[in-house]
Amino acid sequence: MRKLNRKTGLIALTLLLSQTALMPTAFTKQNEVIVKDSLINVRSGAGLDYPIVAKVEEGNRFTVLERKGEWLKIQVNDEKNGWVAEWLVTAKGENSEQESVSTSGTITAEGLRLRKGPGTSYPIVSVLSKDTKVEVTGQSGSWVEIQAGSSIGFISEEYIRMDSADHTIGTITADSVHLRSGPSPTAEILGKIKKGSSAEIINAENGWTNIQYQGHSYWISSQYINKRKADSRSGKLSIEITASSLHVRSSPKMSSHVIGSVKKGNTYKVRRTDGRWYEIMLEDGQKGWIASWYAKPLDNKTSPKRKKEAGKQITITRDKINIRTGPGTNQPIAKQANLGDSYKLIGMKDNWAEIELSDGSSGFIANWLLSSDSKVRPASAVQAGSLTGKLIVLDAGHGGMDSGAIGTSGLFEKQLTLRTALLLSSKLKQQGASVLLTRGGDQYISLSDRAHLANQQDADAFISIHYDSAADIGAGGITTYYTHGHQLELASHIQHSLLTNSQSQDRGVKQASLRVLRENKRPAVLVELGYISNPAEESLLHTARYQELVTNGLLNGLKSFLNK
Repeated sequence: MRKLNRKTGLIALTLLLSQTALMPTAFTKQNEVIVKDSLINVRSGAGLDYPIVAKVEEGNRFTVLERKGEWLKIQVNDEKNGWVAEWLVTAKGENSEQESVSTSGTITAEGLRLRKGPGTSYPIVSVLSKDTKVEVTGQSGSWVEIQAGSSIGFISEEYIRMDSADHTIGTITADSVHLRSGPSPTAEILGKIKKGSSAEIINAENGWTNIQYQGHSYWISSQYINKRKADSRSGKLSIEITASSLHVRSSPKMSSHVIGSVKKGNTYKVRRTDGRWYEIMLEDGQKGWIASWYAKPLDNKTSPKRKKEAGKQITITRDKINIRTGPGTNQPIAKQANLGDSYKLIGMKDNWAEIELSDGSSGFIANWLLSSDSKVRPASAVQAGSLTGKLIVLDAGHGGMDSGAIGTSGLFEKQLTLRTALLLSSKLKQQGASVLLTRGGDQYISLSDRAHLANQQDADAFISIHYDSAADIGAGGITTYYTHGHQLELASHIQHSLLTNSQSQDRGVKQASLRVLRENKRPAVLVELGYISNPAEESLLHTARYQELVTNGLLNGLKSFLNK
């Protein structure tokens, strides 16, 4: 993910520059932009090093006065202007054909390219899978503006199915039903849903039903769900919030003013619906709108709580632990537990503890995060230098259609980064850590999705693994990058340990605006572990000895940072 002029030769760079000169931009003078993060900084200049002169909130609109690279100068008010990062806002052209819409839809094509603007000449932001649920935020001609996760961009209208305002709710009839990635008994199992649970029915085909459950889209066998229409009249439909913190807005669209927020697990009666939005009443009497895909319908009849089962008392040994609906880190999050919380143990499954929750339902926690004692395990009980209970996200750079740099011998960077990530993952697990890989094979994963995984899982550390390239074939050495100030300490530990283990040339710890880091709220770094454009250095990079040295360096750097 390094800059293109470090990954290709001069010919490719010339072609790119000529295409860029002809490429229209989504931001031009006198266009409007809308803030898409909850609260962003406005700076005195075009860069992260400039002082903050103001802060602006999500949903606010501002006129663009000037552009420098990835920074936009906006008119904050009559007396003040400043610079904001382009990736924190979305464009709304004053003179475009864009019309305001607020609904949701489903992607109908596999590998659909999400583009930065309304046309095929715009850069690709991300690649979307079939059946992905997205929010529709606008339209420009035959192009639809959508938000998919943390990514915002445009797709052709022929590849999206707009959702109806009518809601069909289903109730699960079997004890435990597999949630699958597609309408097939061979599709990947993503989790389970229990008998009596409610979910919104999106559509059905060939004996399979596509449901929206806890903010995600899944497929289940149609024989295990009963359908019923959701009644949106006041007091007839109740919902439970599934997002950890959800904005309540003044009207049923993402661009409207935020008037408050609600927390995960809170329940409300729906006053009325508008498309895919619910109007609810807050505790202070205010009425506001929430996105329905962050809420799950509840049955009006309260089913009796499951009879409590006697079992061992377990205690949470760290703060903000995810309790999941099934035994695995890919299962949906049911709620969070905090340091010192205690639960009754139902049983163990695949190194995961099934526990009883306060409402009588069950959830799963990784057993390395638990203690069977009545007291919280003291820090001294953990072996010095151990990574027990730590969650690390490893990101093997590039993948799929993105080969990364190509070495002098024809070696693809994406192959080498995956090899390093898999070896490091094995070593981390031996030290007691839990490891998540952004990719375990040759897949294309968007940069935003890589960062989002670390944020979503509240990872203790995130490492993006890369190998460098330059026009100068003599360039060599190791570099560690960070973007935000809170990432600098991890970067320093990693770089020091890598150099100690590998004896490579020190190219330093550097700050750079890299998407996989700048959208990452966790301690995160991107490492360039050598230059595959250097024939002498490339001959060493893929050897077992070098891979051992750099993975040991990364391992020791993580241990020194996490056990400081």
